[in-house]
Amino acid sequence: MSFWSKIKKAVKAVVRVVKAVVRFVVKIVVALVSLVIGIVGGLVLFWLEKKIRLHVCILHPAGQKEFVSVAEAELSVQRAAQIIKDKFDTKTLHYGTPYTNPHIE
Repeated sequence: MSFWSKIKKAVKAVVRVVKAVVRFVVKIVVALVSLVIGIVGGLVLFWLEKKIRLHVCILHPAGQKEFVSVAEAELSVQRAAQIIKDKFDTKTLHYGTPYTNPHIE
């Protein structure tokens, strides 16, 4: 082997080691920053009430009796909203026009 190829081989080995060390350090820094952001975000968002939009659509074959009445569906939606509020501290918002199908006249 020539002198130049020995130098080239040594430089490649050093570059591989430096790359490995840099990758390792970057992974550690990313993990720590993610952890800190997650903790701070969790503490801030823990105190805020979350919101969820709920859209209920009851489908039934045309010309046949509905599976549930509007009153039964409303009671079920209210019960679900209360369970979500109790367990997850989340406010349930209604989405869309309730109990109407815009595609059927």
